[in-house]
This record gives sequence, structure tokens and C-alpha cells, in this order.
Amino acid sequence: MIITNNFVFLHLHKSGGNFVKKVIFQLFPQAQLIGHHYPIKMIPPEYQNLPVLGVVRNPWDFYVSYYAFQKSLVAKFEAEKGNLSQTEYQSLVDRGIDPRNGIDILFDVLGNEGKLDFVQTTTNFLNLGNPAGKLDEVLELMPPELGRRGKSTPIQKQGFKGINVTRDDLEKIRNTGEGFYTFLFKHIYGIENNVHFPRMETLRQDLINFLQKLGIEMNQSKQELIQNTARENVSNHKNYLSYYTPELENLVREKDALVINKFDYQFSN
Repeated sequence: MIITNNFVFLHLHKSGGNFVKKVIFQLFPQAQLIGHHYPIKMIPPEYQNLPVLGVVRNPWDFYVSYYAFQKSLVAKFEAEKGNLSQTEYQSLVDRGIDPRNGIDILFDVLGNEGKLDFVQTTTNFLNLGNPAGKLDEVLELMPPELGRRGKSTPIQKQGFKGINVTRDDLEKIRNTGEGFYTFLFKHIYGIENNVHFPRMETLRQDLINFLQKLGIEMNQSKQELIQNTARENVSNHKNYLSYYTPELENLVREKDALVINKFDYQFSN
């Protein structure tokens, strides 16, 4: 969450948020970073009258990006820390330096620590809100408060990375039948219609348009800054279409219908 004098930015996971944060801090030097992936309910009272900026992404594309990003973190962990003994690993965790910081507990469970392929992992994420899903298994390991990777890990001294969803937050997906991206969308932005949503697919121009609508002067240099700022935290993967079976494509369409219908997303280029 970033607070400016003109608006509040809420960062939805794997939806261009790091790029937006970088741009905001260049255009609004006095902006304040309040928290990592904080939801709308945590906007401080004195700023709740400000417009809210979010970003939304095609759900089919989101799952590919999320999977690829988590897999890359697992590979990095295995290359750098995979040979740690259990004692060495636990010593780091106890000191607030979790070697798996950034790798979500949900991915560890639903992706079997990166061993399951995209279809298997994403199917587990999409079925998390079903009675037969793996929700209870995940909840058993989820943190009770923000800033922690799991229930048994302390707050990270070097800065927490990851989904930053608590056990109580995730409990709300139970028996909804909704997809994981829809859960995150509702968790971050609520169900109100007072949030402005640039699309990740057209993010640079949409962000310029949003700032102009607020009455902020967007001269050529500011617009060029937005157009030329490099992307951040980019996942390395092919076009999302190639990852899906017909069954998984339809499962996303069913489970994430709220976002798909609200923003008229299609499974296409």
C-alpha cells in the first residue's frame, strides 16, 4: 500500500504492482509505503477519503505468472540454500532470515514445493475454496499475522516477501467455490466499486489516464517516464495460452468468473 496526497495505491499480487510503485515514487517523492500487499480495509482512517488505485490482470495470465515466479524462487533457494542441514536452516529461520522468504506457504502445499506441474498446481489453487480442496492443510501452516511466512516463522529482519495473507484472511475462501485470483482480488480491493482499475495489459497508458483524471498535470516528461520505466519483478514464461489444457481453461473461466466478467477478459491474445 502506498499513500500519496492524491490517491492510495493497493498492490494486487503479480499484477504489475512493482512497476506502479516504482513510477509513483518517481512522480510523488513524498509518497509513503505503508505495508506489503495490504488490503483496502487497512487504509488509515485519515486517508480513506482518497481515490483508490488498483491494477487488474487477466486471470489466465495471472496463474502462469504466479507459477513461474514461485518456481524461480524455489530454484534459487535450491541452488543457494538447498544443502543446508535442518539445524542450519532452522537457525536462520529463528533469526528472522527465512531462506524460503518469498516462496508462499500456499505454493509449498498446493504445488508440493514446486514438484507439481502447472496444471496440477493451478488446479489445486482453483479448488482451494471447494469442500474437497486442500484448504485445511494450508491453513494449518498459515501465519496468524502479517509480515510472517508461516505460523512458526518470525517477522523477517531483512524485509518480508510473499503473499502476506493471514490464516483468518484465507479462511474466507472456504466453500465459496471461487478461484484464488478472485479471492485475492476481493481481499485486496473489497467488493465496492470505488476503486480505479488500470489493466495490466494496457498499464502504462491507463496509469497516465488515471492521473490525468485526478487533475494531475502529466506533461511530456512525466508521460515518457511512465512509458519508458522498465518492468519490475517479471516472471520468465511463454505466452500463457500454451500452458492450459481445455479442462483447466474452463476451470479458470468458472472459478474466476467474477473478475473475468467484470473486466470482460477472454482466453486469447
